[in-house]
Amino acid sequence: MGKKGKVRKILITSIMIGSLLQVGVVASAEGKLVEPTANDTMRLALDSSSYKDFDAKAHWAPAMRWAIDENVISGYQNQKHPSDPKKGVGNWLNPSGRLTESQMLTIILRYQEPDLLKEEKANATKADLDKNYAFAEYKLANDLGMVTTGSTTNVTPASQQVTRGQMARALVSYIYGHPVTLQQAVKFMYVNKITTGKNAAHGQTLYNFGVTDKLTRAQMVVFFERYVKQDELEDTLSSPSDPDYGYTWEGKMKLVWGDKESGFETKEAAEASMTKITVPVWKVGSKGEKVKANATLTVHKNLAEPYKKVFQEIFNGPEKFPIKDMGAYSWRTNNTRSEHRQGTAIDINANENMHCQIDANGNVTKILVGSIWKPHENKYSIREDGDVVRAFKKHGFVWGGDAWPKSRDYMHFSYFGE
Repeated sequence: MGKKGKVRKILITSIMIGSLLQVGVVASAEGKLVEPTANDTMRLALDSSSYKDFDAKAHWAPAMRWAIDENVISGYQNQKHPSDPKKGVGNWLNPSGRLTESQMLTIILRYQEPDLLKEEKANATKADLDKNYAFAEYKLANDLGMVTTGSTTNVTPASQQVTRGQMARALVSYIYGHPVTLQQAVKFMYVNKITTGKNAAHGQTLYNFGVTDKLTRAQMVVFFERYVKQDELEDTLSSPSDPDYGYTWEGKMKLVWGDKESGFETKEAAEASMTKITVPVWKVGSKGEKVKANATLTVHKNLAEPYKKVFQEIFNGPEKFPIKDMGAYSWRTNNTRSEHRQGTAIDINANENMHCQIDANGNVTKILVGSIWKPHENKYSIREDGDVVRAFKKHGFVWGGDAWPKSRDYMHFSYFGE
């Protein structure tokens, strides 16, 4: 699979032995990588209890202990804490520490492609390095088909902490030897059991992977312990892709958030980004007939047009699907990840399109919201193959009726799958 048959064992072992937790690599205050001294690279036979910040109860503890026992990490030994010098001198793992893009590239390239990296460093001129201290890493990454944010002419991302999505794209594109999309990279991570997502109940979505979340060192240890222990890696790029109607995660993020961080910290900020739209809908008259009507929704202003197109298509559809009630934007303080809080989700006919928990066989175990879902009996229930699902998916939305493995939310459509 991909460009290197040896990639699974060699790449990951090398990463762990490398600068993942600062073994053989030292980060300066600016996040640049500098050559280590003999003291920095000294390896001691320590167990997990020798590190002041090892937490045996943490979710990452088994993976971290595995990495230590396998002698593939040694952390910062007899040094000041790398993120908080006030904690004093000791042995540190710094599990929540940041990882920059230049460090990520060095982790992969210094140990997977040492000869090529050495050659690139030798060829880099003083002028190249004066403009970009990670010039050689970016040059080689580009030659190998890796997806990076920075480049030989753009040094800014080199010292910025990478996201989980950036790491996935960089790693998987290296494995294949050519660029991959974010969807392809995250699918590879899911299918090969490198990740289950932040909440397994929410399914194998980009949102649940946390593609925009900052990557920590502990997370890398967990990812790569799982990676190394896989007997086989499945080639997911040659398998059929799920239909996305041409919508990419990057495109969605750009449309909704532009160059800003996703989400709203305050209700005031959220409501400043909302707008009211009026859409055509079908209602049921007193005699059971379909009646034309209008409905007003509050949605994120950057999704106003997609919402309008969706409802126009539902209105024009052969079903003449009747809408009794709807809810889009709703500020929620108890769930900061809720897309209703962002104005990027909508619920339709809540009582007849329940939100429920299911078992492994798809049987309902608990109804959370609503009462029923009977799409071929109740006129208000949304059909899985009907106009409503078809219109929303066509315009990039995810349906809660088939998005997640442990729950069904038949009323719910969201732009980012949450």
